[in-house]
Amino acid sequence: MTVAERSLRPIAVLVGISLLWAGSWLAFKIAVRDVPAFTLAYARFLLAVPVLAVIARSRGLSLPRGWAVWRWLILAGLTGFALNYLLVFWGSQFIPAGLSAVLQSTIPAVTLLMARIWLPNEKVSAWGVASIIAGILGVVIIFGDQLRISSTAALFGCVALALTALTNAGGGIIVKRNLTTLNPILLALLQQVIGLSVLLAVGLSIDGPPWQQHWTPAALVCVLYMALGGSVTAFLGFYWLLRRWPTSRAMLYAIIMPVLTLSLGWLFLGEQITPLTLVGSAVVLVSVVLAIRQ
Repeated sequence: MTVAERSLRPIAVLVGISLLWAGSWLAFKIAVRDVPAFTLAYARFLLAVPVLAVIARSRGLSLPRGWAVWRWLILAGLTGFALNYLLVFWGSQFIPAGLSAVLQSTIPAVTLLMARIWLPNEKVSAWGVASIIAGILGVVIIFGDQLRISSTAALFGCVALALTALTNAGGGIIVKRNLTTLNPILLALLQQVIGLSVLLAVGLSIDGPPWQQHWTPAALVCVLYMALGGSVTAFLGFYWLLRRWPTSRAMLYAIIMPVLTLSLGWLFLGEQITPLTLVGSAVVLVSVVLAIRQ
């Protein structure tokens, strides 16, 4: 593999995981018409965990030993999976999708601030900071017409989505600081098992058993995609990327995703794209290029 290929590979992985997670958002928007949000939250991991377990077994991977590793795995699983997905799936019910995208686009900025404390070796230039801020601005331009809070429930929904910036950043930093020596397959598998235990308990208590839900063919296909695309493939790619890039740069998917989600919505659902959408998307694209090159 040439030097150019090695430098382009992480960029390709970043675009790939952004596209997979953008597709997961689109799948969620379709599936939630028929199936409650918390059921979808645990169903994707209920399908993903056995797949990851088979992959781990086929690779001959064994469970890590020692409390020193497991305590960070448990904390990362509770933070980046259980709490994060509870907040995302609950809060997204009360606010427009665009407002959710803007709030989540702050993930790289929050990661940058937290990394200054817990990952002091990760240096980011002023251009890097400016590019992340520009990316958030681009997302605001795209969804400017949706930046409204119409009720008390919407306000709490905004708080929940804003907190996901902390849970995403916290989970990423825990992994980067303490768990990057662990195989990405085991990282994804064990964290999802931990997160699933919480999501399953909450989902069953609120939504009831899954066999009582209205599982349409479309909902089943969407959950299968969220499991294989979003929970298996994308997380494996993300942990691969996290071992090679600074944490805030790996988190740039949160800025790219809204643009790709809009594009997929236009392509598959006939959603409208306005001139402001194109302007905001251009700003996002430039900001991501600058962030990667800094």
